[in-house]
Parts: sequence; structure tokens; C-alpha cells
Amino acid sequence: MITAGRTAGGQALARLVAEASAAPLRPDGWQHFLETATRQFHSNMGALILRDPQDPEGALLHLSGPGQGFERAFRALQGDEEDYWTQAMTAGPTGTVRIGTEIIARDAMRNTRLYRKLAAPWAIEHFLGGVILNSPNLNAYLSLTRPDGEPPFSAEDKRLMADWLLPCLRRSLQLHRELDRLRALNSALLTALDQAPYGAVFLDRTGRLLHANRRAQRMLRAGNQLRVVAGRLQSADSGLRGALREAIEQALHAARSRSHPRHRPATIQAGRFGEKAACRVVIFPLGPPRQRAGALPVGAACMVLLHTDGQRGSLSIPSLVERYQLSPGEARVVGELFSGKSLTESAGALGISRNTAKSHLSRVFDKTGVRSQAALLKLLALDSLAPGEPERIRSLQ
Repeated sequence: MITAGRTAGGQALARLVAEASAAPLRPDGWQHFLETATRQFHSNMGALILRDPQDPEGALLHLSGPGQGFERAFRALQGDEEDYWTQAMTAGPTGTVRIGTEIIARDAMRNTRLYRKLAAPWAIEHFLGGVILNSPNLNAYLSLTRPDGEPPFSAEDKRLMADWLLPCLRRSLQLHRELDRLRALNSALLTALDQAPYGAVFLDRTGRLLHANRRAQRMLRAGNQLRVVAGRLQSADSGLRGALREAIEQALHAARSRSHPRHRPATIQAGRFGEKAACRVVIFPLGPPRQRAGALPVGAACMVLLHTDGQRGSLSIPSLVERYQLSPGEARVVGELFSGKSLTESAGALGISRNTAKSHLSRVFDKTGVRSQAALLKLLALDSLAPGEPERIRSLQ
């Protein structure tokens, strides 16, 4: 038993809470936590069980202590009608802590099939368990055991698990699930991004390259106009280096500040990649960190799009009209902006006045739910990767 009133006990408890808090951030974090918990509670086994109520046989089991073969035996006995311990842990509300004898008397327990096939072979006699989380989507509980000959778990052990361990584990488990969700979403969008017909480069808040999609990697490897030097984008043309560096710095500053909605994307004519096509570089911020909690890749602060002349048709005008209820004129302005032109250049290319183009753009903002050209370009860049999911993409803004 850990005694909180003693210095050693307080240190042990602090170490245990620290291990529980760090568990989601380390590949072997849950294992480290269980090893610490079994030592501090003088247990011969610790188990963290995560179950999907819709698939109870697919439980994820983290173990510390038992010898080889325990997990196989455990899985073989899942759903056994005499497994009163698991039944109590899966039925109890979040925060419930029980000692084994509160569920079934020791003599009765020793007469069960589960005791003979699972507990006795691994010298398991005393149980302490707590329900970390019991929800429609997840049942998670912690079990600690002691062998015969060791003192049973006490009321103080129950109190420490209920007051200290379970709340901390609940927060850690929720963080773990959120990290898994973001990693999966991040991976899916990056995979989709590799299918884009334009180069896309993401920079972190310091301006270092965080990710480049497949097309951008090919363009940067060519190194004819843009390249990566010491982790940063650099123009091969010394005359453009200052302009590129300044545009990136301004976008990063806007990403960190409240001025982001008013920031105008910077467009730089970068010449030719090889002998194929001229390239425009469009640089815009992804918004302050508090506004881009769902933005991907994780940690990105600035997005750089690399367009060649042959890519201006990558956005379908009829698709824009249908998806966002744009007029043909509004959609054509959006298409020109997406190709890397400024609003004035877009108006000139379409043969309309700048004021007309500005009016079109204002109505586009209303229909797409964005407030700036930077946000519009971000929406369209992501939207072109998942044409069937405009609402999902809009939620990333």
C-alpha cells in the first residue's frame, strides 16, 4: 500500500501520477505506468483493459507482471459466465473502485473455472480494480493483483486509486484517443494531398519546412527556381530571395497574430521549373494556433502553393457553382485567384473592373463562410482533395 502521509509514499504517488500523465505521449507509456503501479502497490500483476462495448472480444490489453501465456489464457476465457470481476468492471459507472472480496467471497472465487484456469496458475489471489471510463463507446478499467501470502488490498488503496489514479488516467486516456484521432486525420489528409495536381508546402511557426506533398518534393528536388536549404525554402534566383523570405515572414507573423483575417496572400513569379512551365508561388498563413486546432499537418503555420501555368484548370468552375451556389462570374474570379493571381490581375484576365471582381469576391466570402482571401485559398486547396466533403473541409477552417 502507498501511504500518502509518509514522504516516501508521497513521492511514490507523485511518480505514479506523472507516469499516468505521460502515458499517451510515449509509445510504451502505458507499459511504463503499469510497471510503476505494480511496484508501488506491491502487486504481482497490473492490467489496463480497453474494450469496445460493441466488440468485447477485441479488448486491448496492456499487462505488467504475469509470465508468458497469461494474455492468451485471458482472451480464451473472455465472456466466461463465472468471470464476475470483468462483469463488475464493465457494469460499474465511471470512477467505481472495488476490492475482489466485495464482488465475490474468496472461497466462492476459488471454486470458479476462471480461478482454476487463470488466477491460480499465475498466483493471483487479491484484486483491486477501478473503472477509468464507462461510456457507450469505451469501457476502460485498471486491475491490480497480489498473490496469496501478501496482505489483501485495503480501504486506503481504494481511496488512492479513486482519488488520484482514476481521474488522472481518465484525462490521459481521453488525450490518447484525441491524439489517435488527429494522427489518423492527419495521415488521411496528407495521403490525399499527395494526389493534388499542384505543389503544397507547409512551414512551421519558425519557417522551417514541415511537409511537402509529392509534387512539391519533385519540384524542389529539381532546384531550378526554388530549393530547400537548411530546412527552409530559398529561391535559386538571388534577386527573388529577399522577396520570398519577406513574404514567408509576413505570413508567419499573421499566423501568430490576430491580423490573419486581413492578411493578403503574397504571390511571387518564380520563373520556370525545368523547361515545362512558369511557376507562381502563393504564400498565406493558416491562422493563429487557437484557430487551427484541426488544421493539418499538425504544427503547420504557413502554406505555400506552387502552381504551374498548366494547372489553372485544377478547380472545376461548374463544380464551384454547384457546391457553393456561386454564380459563373463569381466562380471564374475564384478560379483566377486560386491560380495565383491577385484580385487586380484576376479582374484583368477576365476583362472586368477591379470593383466588379471585388463585389464577386465579397459574395463568395458570404457563400463559403470565410472572411479573407487566405482562408478562401486554404478552403479551396483542401476542397480540391475531397470534392465530396465540403462541409467536413469547411470545419477545418
